[in-house]
Amino acid sequence: QLFPVHNAPRAMRTFSSAVLLSLAVAAQADVNTTLPDVCFDPEGNCDYYARCMEEVGPCGPNGYAIGYGMKFCNLLTEDINGFSAKGQVWIENVKVCLQVELVPEVEDALAGQPSTCSQIQQYAFASHVEC
Repeated sequence: QLFPVHNAPRAMRTFSSAVLLSLAVAAQADVNTTLPDVCFDPEGNCDYYARCMEEVGPCGPNGYAIGYGMKFCNLLTEDINGFSAKGQVWIENVKVCLQVELVPEVEDALAGQPSTCSQIQQYAFASHVEC
């Protein structure tokens, strides 16, 4: 670098800003194209939490996506035959509903406005009432 950025001519600073913005947009587009369609139109599969939520907002094994969402989705799925036919339908509907409620979190993260792990957990638990 020939001179510090703060001393650079305005045209150079503007160009640098444009390049950085282009790189950020391109990186964001790459993330968006790697997510499966199911991330935006959930079907209730338990891998949604790892493939979609954890992909855009990694919070690890103790975060909501893996430590709660996927964990209890898998438990309900494994034990589904222990429920009545109506109970099974309810479980499947709730699984889809909970994931649909999380789509805005995926979209916000892809738009460059990711929530913190704590915010994701609060948002997700609040959505449980709806479902």
